[in-house]
Amino acid sequence: MLDEFKREMALGSKSNGDEVATGDLSQVFDTPRTRRIAIINLLRLSYVDGEFDVEEECLLKQIAVLFKIEEMEFRRMDSWVRRLMSLENEASNQFLAE
Repeated sequence: MLDEFKREMALGSKSNGDEVATGDLSQVFDTPRTRRIAIINLLRLSYVDGEFDVEEECLLKQIAVLFKIEEMEFRRMDSWVRRLMSLENEASNQFLAE
């Protein structure tokens, strides 16, 4: 799944995905604000291909637990991201289509 994220972000596969998944992300994202920003952006990235599959959801929920983000807050973030992306798609289709 991390390889899919890298592909969607147009990144090379320089780092080992397992290392990233098992590393201590809480040291990199060391405040509640940066953790929320990371989760929101990971959610957006998960929806880039139009789907949020079970594997992506499981990984993001594991990260949310690591970040001490409660299930209800995770669901609110997910709902917000889906609404935001829907509005972006609507704007793109309505105003940017030629």
